[in-house]
Amino acid sequence: MWHGDLRGAPVWTAINSNLGSTTTAWGNLEIQYPLQWGWTGSRAGGTAVELRLVDLLPGSGTYGQIVGQTNGLDAAIGPVGSWGLSPDGRFVAAASAWNGSLAIVDADPASSTYLQILTSTPIPASTSAPGFTVNNNVVWAPDSERVYIARQNQNTNPGEIACYDRTTGWVDFDPSTPWFVDHIGANPVPAVTLPPGVRRIAIAPTGDALYAAGSALGGGFVGRIELPSLAFSYGNGTTWMRHVTHLALTPDGDTLAACVPGTIVLYDTATMAEAGSQALGSGVEIDDLRWR
Repeated sequence: MWHGDLRGAPVWTAINSNLGSTTTAWGNLEIQYPLQWGWTGSRAGGTAVELRLVDLLPGSGTYGQIVGQTNGLDAAIGPVGSWGLSPDGRFVAAASAWNGSLAIVDADPASSTYLQILTSTPIPASTSAPGFTVNNNVVWAPDSERVYIARQNQNTNPGEIACYDRTTGWVDFDPSTPWFVDHIGANPVPAVTLPPGVRRIAIAPTGDALYAAGSALGGGFVGRIELPSLAFSYGNGTTWMRHVTHLALTPDGDTLAACVPGTIVLYDTATMAEAGSQALGSGVEIDDLRWR
């Protein structure tokens, strides 16, 4: 784990170079405030992936050191895939890399169950395309009550978005078929026909809309899903969204940034019209995107 000072010529300093043989779990890095602890996933002297905490507070007596980690996360849902820290900093949601389960981990240092798995629950299989499904992205609702998972179904089947409520469990978006759980996708009424390859999702700060992006079969898309109506609209513009990889909303939710190789594309979230773009150069691949 490294720190970059970008005030002037970039200066990079190693914070911790002993996080395990492989830093993994989909490359996530989350910073927990006000503690200023960095969460990451790695293999610590073995094959099991755990979430580990590194002290990022300059001047701290444990700066750069591992100050905690989960125990048994990989055994519960492994292989560990995408995960995310809740906005209130009290929970981490981690999903299996494919099919599998979702785990909710206690991230509150003041809790008696700190770093323990509070819930581990199987992710309901797709009702429109059961089989091999990749859990590409995990995001929390602004109130830290619900977790959304971007799910890429096998072959050319439409993607889906699963939703877990910490109080009531998996959300069924089609209650007329109570014998199974329908995710946001092809089966609910109204149907949300997401293209194949759903890879990233983001949620409006008001919690009333989801944004999704993905790429498959030589194409790509960005779209908006209204909550709770599930009304769906594609982004419209001139930039080809093939190989779109990441999404980031401004804090006020007015602008959505999406990454394609070499370019950041901006959308007006009110109209989903392309509002501009920034070329980064040929061959540039973006691994993460955040607004400041």
